[in-house]
Amino acid sequence: MSPRKALIAALLAATAAASSGCILVDNDPYYDNPVYATIDADHILHTELGYGAGLFVEYVSGGLWRLWTSCDTLNTGTLCDYDVEVVSHEPIDTIESLDLEGYDHIDSVSSSSLRFAAVTGSHTDGVEFTTTAGALVEIRLLLDGAPAPEYFVWYGNGYVHDGALGLPVVFQPDQP
Repeated sequence: MSPRKALIAALLAATAAASSGCILVDNDPYYDNPVYATIDADHILHTELGYGAGLFVEYVSGGLWRLWTSCDTLNTGTLCDYDVEVVSHEPIDTIESLDLEGYDHIDSVSSSSLRFAAVTGSHTDGVEFTTTAGALVEIRLLLDGAPAPEYFVWYGNGYVHDGALGLPVVFQPDQP
């Protein structure tokens, strides 16, 4: 096959995959580099909505997980397009949306995984789900279509973490 035909075939394959809803991340050093993190139970995170971007991850004793977004819209004038993939090492029992509107949505992908997508401005969007108390939960984050481990925020080992060094972030609660 000529180089030109090979390029056309590759572009067609990429276009087909993109139109099917698949996310292709090739040779990205962040995307296949798991980071293991402790998350302290029962710590509520706070931020001034509209002034900082992040995916905030909270864990409540007993197996409740809360993920919510913030964007720096009031500083930049732009919106943040979040795409979050969650894989629990135990089945997910319940899923509830928090302040979703417009095209924001949550999809239950399997009995132990979900996808949360939200366009956030000066408000917050979120999801809560429950799983077995103390279960490991892996989270992958895309922001505006790019892997974004630096936008994770969580409380672990006694302080707020602002960013991770790779994806997925595998959270282990400090107590069930």
